[in-house]
Amino acid sequence: MSNGNIPAIVSHNPGSVPMLPRQKALSQVRPKELTVLNSQGQRISLSTQFDIIKGLATHYIDIGQGSPITLIHGAQSWMYTWRNNLYPLSQNFRTLALDLKGFGYSERPRGRYSIRAMADFIEAFLASRKVTKTVLIGSSAGGAFVLDLASSRPDLVSGIVLVSSCGISHDRPLLWDILKVPILGEIMMALNNRWMVRRQLLEIFHDKRLVTEEMVEAIYKPLTLPGSNRASLRETRQHDPRNIDLAKITMPALIVWGDKDPWHPMEMARRFQVFFPQAQFEILENAGHLPHEEKPAEFNQIVTKFVSELSSP
Repeated sequence: MSNGNIPAIVSHNPGSVPMLPRQKALSQVRPKELTVLNSQGQRISLSTQFDIIKGLATHYIDIGQGSPITLIHGAQSWMYTWRNNLYPLSQNFRTLALDLKGFGYSERPRGRYSIRAMADFIEAFLASRKVTKTVLIGSSAGGAFVLDLASSRPDLVSGIVLVSSCGISHDRPLLWDILKVPILGEIMMALNNRWMVRRQLLEIFHDKRLVTEEMVEAIYKPLTLPGSNRASLRETRQHDPRNIDLAKITMPALIVWGDKDPWHPMEMARRFQVFFPQAQFEILENAGHLPHEEKPAEFNQIVTKFVSELSSP
């Protein structure tokens, strides 16, 4: 991590399982550091790690001390989406984030990418980090994985934060329906390039000025790794939130939404309010589908307050 007047961050690394040759090859292409913003808006670098989770090389970060919080990205994304949140949140909490299997710089296996399978993977990751209780924070599709894990393992989850979340009935835009169509979906994924990534980012960000070439490249690069298209299609085609038992979720909840979200409009946020009437509900104005990226200071403050209150005796 870069120096300066920046407080030290504790990195938790109790030891890793030896990697297979293919996993070592994957580890060589990952970014050795993740450039993030600290609480003063300065760019600093944090070291990331690899470990073997359920037999798969998994890219993650584990920093800070205190009550654990775990950040879960959405589809075709990776922990980069939390770059403006990781360091500020780690000043008060042990903060974990990972690239889910099939995404970012984690391994891309064949097999299941259903909501249940992704929740199982998160559960295995937490076990590997010796986390027995955590607040789960999920963005978009990551919110569906959070909901599934919270319903199946409530003993593991002290609270949930849903950020423009999936997780109820038909919860994705038209593009995802197109990707589910055999052959057409494969063609669409084969056409995925920097231009397509930029176009999608410009669609979901309300403030278009935030979509830089650096951001486009950061999102696009891991999508070029072998197996990425297959993983993305399987996650899309196996995404079915109807199997999540929302009635089992009784822990404290925070719902954060961008009021200009083109993919998950406010109508969807209100449906979550119906399911979780006791949840804290926060609308971030002039933010799109990724409010934690567009309004990081507000988001970090809201989450810090929510988690701190959970941790208070």
